Amino acid sequence: MKKLLLSVAVLVGTFSANAQLADGTPAPNFTATDLNGVSHTLTDYLNAGKTVIIDISATWCGPCWNYHNSHALRNIYEAYGPDGSDEVMVFYVEGDGATTNADLHGTGSNTQGDWVTGTPYPILDNAQIADDYAITYFPTIYRICPDGLVYEIGQLTAAQIKADINSACGTLSGVTNHATVEGSEIALCSTTGEPEASFENFGTNAITSGTVILKENGTQVASAPFSGNVAQFATGTVTFTSMTINPASNYTVELTQVNGGAPFNATSDDMSVVSADLTGVNITVKVFTDNYPSETTWEIRNSATNALVASGGPYVGAGGTAAGGPDALQTKTHNVTLPAGSNCYKITMADVYGDGFGYGNNPAGQYGMEIVCNGASIINLDLGNFGPSFVRDAAMKTDASSSILEMLTNTFNVFPNPASDVVNVTFEADNADYTIAIVDLQGRTMSSQELSSLNGAQSIALPVSNLAKGSYIVTITSNGVSTSKNVVIK
Repeated sequence: MKKLLLSVAVLVGTFSANAQLADGTPAPNFTATDLNGVSHTLTDYLNAGKTVIIDISATWCGPCWNYHNSHALRNIYEAYGPDGSDEVMVFYVEGDGATTNADLHGTGSNTQGDWVTGTPYPILDNAQIADDYAITYFPTIYRICPDGLVYEIGQLTAAQIKADINSACGTLSGVTNHATVEGSEIALCSTTGEPEASFENFGTNAITSGTVILKENGTQVASAPFSGNVAQFATGTVTFTSMTINPASNYTVELTQVNGGAPFNATSDDMSVVSADLTGVNITVKVFTDNYPSETTWEIRNSATNALVASGGPYVGAGGTAAGGPDALQTKTHNVTLPAGSNCYKITMADVYGDGFGYGNNPAGQYGMEIVCNGASIINLDLGNFGPSFVRDAAMKTDASSSILEMLTNTFNVFPNPASDVVNVTFEADNADYTIAIVDLQGRTMSSQELSSLNGAQSIALPVSNLAKGSYIVTITSNGVSTSKNVVIK
C-alpha cells in the first residue's frame, strides 16, 4: 500500500538541473556492470542492429513496481531478446543512488519488493545513467533504435512496445512456436491432487496445441495436452489428471510440444507442494494491517465449492488515499467457527490499490495473517507487496479428528494433582473410541483403558496407588489424535 508518489519538482531537484531529454536526442552512451558481473555497453547493442529499451526506476517507487509486475518488459525480452529472436535488449536501471543491493532483492528498508527474482534481463544499479538521461520522474521508459536516438515511450504493454518498435525502428522478425512453461503450487488437502501448469506464448504465431509433461524426481509421471488458441503474450493452462502426490518428492514440468513440433526453446520449471494444515473448527484469525488498512480485505472459502466461510475488511483508514486511521498498523482479531465435517479451505488476501502490504511499522512485526487454533499457530502468512491479491489454496483442512482434538484440548482435565490413590480424568467425548493411558517419562505405558463409543461428558478414575512416586503423563487418544497432561504421584 504505497503512496510514495513524489512531485516532479522534488525529482528534478534530486536528480538533475537539466530538462528531460527531448525525443530524438542522441542517446548518451554508457558502460555498466549488471548484478551478475556482466559488463554492457549501449553502443555495442546499437551497432549490432538491436533496439534497446531502458526502464529507469527506483526500488521504492510504487508506479515503477506496478509496471515492473505487468511483465511487459519481461515479455518483450523473452520474445525478442537473446533467448528469442535476439533483436531487442532490455535493461532495468536502478536510478536512485541511495538505494542498496538489499533493496533490489526486496530485503532492504526502501523497497517495494524483490526486483531481481523472475527478471530475466540485466539489472544495472547505476544512478549515473539516470543523471545522464536527465530523468525528472520514475519510472521513465526509453526506446533507442539502432540509429542511436532516444525516445520516451511511457508504460506500454508488450504488444504496444512491439508496435512502437515496428513503427520506429523497423519490423521485428520474431520466432515461431516459442513459449515458456511455468509450474504452479500443488496444494493438497489429501494425498491426491490435480497439478496445473501454464505456458506463455512469446512466438509470433498462435499456439493451438501443445504438450506439458510432469516429472517426479526426474521421472515422467504424467502428460497433459493443450488445445485452444493462445495469442502472443497470452497464457494457456493445462491440468493433469488426479494422481497421488508425495510432498517429499521434487516435481517439475516441461513443455515438450508446440503446434505439433518441438518448441523453439525447451523450458522447464519447478512445482512446489504445500499440504494443508489440520485445524479445529474454532479458529482465531489475526490480520496485521499496514498504514493503509482501508485497502485490505480477506476471505476464507471452501476449496471444493468456493462457498464463503469467513471474510473481513476493508478496515477503517484515514479516508480517501491518506495513510493512517484507527485500524492502521493494528492486529485485527476475528473469531471464526468453520463448518463441521471434512473440508478444505483456501485463503485470499486482497489489496484494492494493488500493492499488498508493507507501509508503516506494525507493532506485531509483520504484515499479513495468522490463524490460531487452541493456542497454536496453524498458519502464519508474513506478506509483503503481493500485488492485488494473494491466494493460498488448500491452506487448512478439517476432518473427523478436528472436532475431537479441539474438544479434548478444551475439556481435558486431570485431578487431583498431585495424586496418591486415584487420578480422575474428565473430558467431552464426540461419539468415538478413546484410549486413556498413564505413561512414565521414559515413554513406557504403565496402565491403559480402551473405551468404545463414548459421547458427552466423561469422568474416568485411574488407580495409581501401585505406581512409584514421581512424574507421569496422562494421554487420551482418539481417531489418530491425542493430547496429554502431566501428573505427579506422591
